[in-house]
Amino acid sequence: MGEKFKIENEILYSYSGDDEIVAIPKGVIGIFSGAFNYCENLRQIIIPKEVISIYHDAFNCIFNLESFEVDKENPQYKSIDGVLYFKDMDKLVCYPHGKKGKFVLPKSIKIIKPMAFHNCKYLTEVIMPPNFTTIQSNLFYYCSSLQKFTVPKGVVSIEDGAFSLCSSLNEITLPEGLRSIGKKSFIWCTSLKTIKLPEGLTTISNGAFNCSGLKSITIPDSVVSVEPEAFFNCTNLKHIYYHGEDLINQTENILQH
Repeated sequence: MGEKFKIENEILYSYSGDDEIVAIPKGVIGIFSGAFNYCENLRQIIIPKEVISIYHDAFNCIFNLESFEVDKENPQYKSIDGVLYFKDMDKLVCYPHGKKGKFVLPKSIKIIKPMAFHNCKYLTEVIMPPNFTTIQSNLFYYCSSLQKFTVPKGVVSIEDGAFSLCSSLNEITLPEGLRSIGKKSFIWCTSLKTIKLPEGLTTISNGAFNCSGLKSITIPDSVVSVEPEAFFNCTNLKHIYYHGEDLINQTENILQH
């Protein structure tokens, strides 16, 4: 068992086994970046009470991982229904990549750690409380089964790549207070046929809807910047309706395919 773990100075650097259930050895206090990446057989990770530090990308691309189990005496982390949180329940650490279905984020959560939802291929819907002002960069990267999402009230920006490669996303609701849509936010959202952009939106960034399934879109009066290639390679897009007369950065490559 010990040969499967690379541990130095109480830090777990890597795991090279093929077990379905892995208990992190007692005495480990930290889990390093990429420690469990691409462990294809892994379904459950058991975290002992001594672990007090976990890199945000320690569990990337474990496509069959269904749950975390944290020792109840751990002072830093806890697990509920297999999902990994900080003990005080204000931060989400990691949603297991192999966990299926709908996820309701607890109302107490105010921070989502980077890569918490990366490559969650079986996640179909996420409901978030109104505790956020941004949908952070690459938050739902390659959540290929995510079908619907409502951006919470209070969110003012969707950052770069937030929903990139969400190929099943066919329904998204944007709040009235949204101000900007980041670069490649909806790239390769091939099931997204329509989206209602809210009044108050000011910026649609470069490549925001690249290779999406949009058929038509109406840009509200409040938008002042549609950056180049915002709708690049949207092969189904036939109509872009501009309601605002003050759009800037209108170039011939806004719509290319």
